[in-house]
Amino acid sequence: MVFSRRTRVLASAVAAALPTAGAFTVAPPARPAHPLPFVSRTALASSPAAPAAPAAGTASYCKCSKCLAYFPLDPSQLGPPRSKGRRVSCPICPNMWYQSRDRLFDLGGQGGQWEMVPLEEKDFQRIKDNIEAGRSPDFKGVAKLYVGNLSFNTVDEELETLFATVGDVGDVVIVRQEDGRSKGFGFVTMVTEEDGRKAEGLDGTEVAGRALMVKKPREG
Repeated sequence: MVFSRRTRVLASAVAAALPTAGAFTVAPPARPAHPLPFVSRTALASSPAAPAAPAAGTASYCKCSKCLAYFPLDPSQLGPPRSKGRRVSCPICPNMWYQSRDRLFDLGGQGGQWEMVPLEEKDFQRIKDNIEAGRSPDFKGVAKLYVGNLSFNTVDEELETLFATVGDVGDVVIVRQEDGRSKGFGFVTMVTEEDGRKAEGLDGTEVAGRALMVKKPREG
């Protein structure tokens, strides 16, 4: 499963392909997922040199710098303790890099306030479409809009559903405090400028009893 990037040759290691079976994002427990892709806790790939699957409680992970996907990866999967790391490949985008032990991220390092949450199929499709179109894998759109006066109970999915009525939505982020509570505003990125102009027409639309403020964000 997917847990939503540098190349260096390691003489004796075949690149280990990371699995695509189910993506994850990092989010506060019991809160809506934030759009940060992750790859699941299944085995690393199919070559004879591929390491064993991570333990169920794996809290360390690596990151693909091209498509911004994250993969749970236990240090034991990087070879014997004396080895500094190994070469891995991203199954989502055509990227391969040398993953060193000291460059693994620690989920527990975020104060224990975060967990892995499944990444949606639409995000896999977005990355695939970007690659096929020759765009950067992490491209989400060109028209970013500020959305204010949100109810503290409004979640990302509600905004995405609303803005999808006028065009293609590339990204939705409700800005949150460290404890996961909404700050009452967020940002929606529409894929094209035309979709962005249409989305500005949603200014004043009522959601959860509050009239949304939709406008281009202030520069700088």
